[in-house]
Amino acid sequence: MNNKTKKKGFTLVELLAAVVLLGLLITGVVVGISKVVKKSRQNYYIKQQELVTQAGREYFNDNRNMLPTVIDAEKCVKLSTLIGNKYIDKVVDYDNNGCSLEDSKVCATKISRTKYSYRTALSCPDDNSTIINYNTPTIEFSGDSSPGKNKLPSVSFRIYYADTSDESKNPALSQYKY
Repeated sequence: MNNKTKKKGFTLVELLAAVVLLGLLITGVVVGISKVVKKSRQNYYIKQQELVTQAGREYFNDNRNMLPTVIDAEKCVKLSTLIGNKYIDKVVDYDNNGCSLEDSKVCATKISRTKYSYRTALSCPDDNSTIINYNTPTIEFSGDSSPGKNKLPSVSFRIYYADTSDESKNPALSQYKY
């Protein structure tokens, strides 16, 4: 009898298939992690904007004489004033660099006799040394209070950014009529 021993091991094709599968898995993980990092960076700036907006609201509530007095008028307070009056601590970007104290601001716009809209613009250098501005859209309502005989009452609204006068850079975000 001939005793032949079987050699156990992987063939070159099996090893190559395993390496390719590992490469695909690693690529998927890296792409997933980079998306999570990008989303967390965006959320960080949104939260920073919310904090600065809240500080601006508190400043204007404490200093009512600083609010605009005419409808559609706007008054702004710089980040340096908010920090100097201790409404907020130093605001930093995702890479822990300080945001511009003179270019970052909170603006209040009078929209009715007793209501104001607040807009925040943060100028923070990110890792590419660019300026990032975050703006709050404005919502404008209009309605037909005296419909005709065969017409129902209608309400329409438009959402847009009110911080620029250049209409090409300020398209309506949305417009609906009901």
